[in-house]
Amino acid sequence: MKEIGATIVGTGFLDWLHAEALRLVGVAITGVLGSSPLKSHAAAAEEAVAV
Repeated sequence: MKEIGATIVGTGFLDWLHAEALRLVGVAITGVLGSSPLKSHAAAAEEAVAV
């Protein structure tokens, strides 16, 4: 069976909640995208995923 992945778009107030909800239902977080490179890299480091 193929693994489902998702990228989080937006690194605002609730990005961590969306990531946790996806993980709870078995979806792998494959990347994040913020409104700037700095925000993208910071969120990627927190979630241990690619930018």
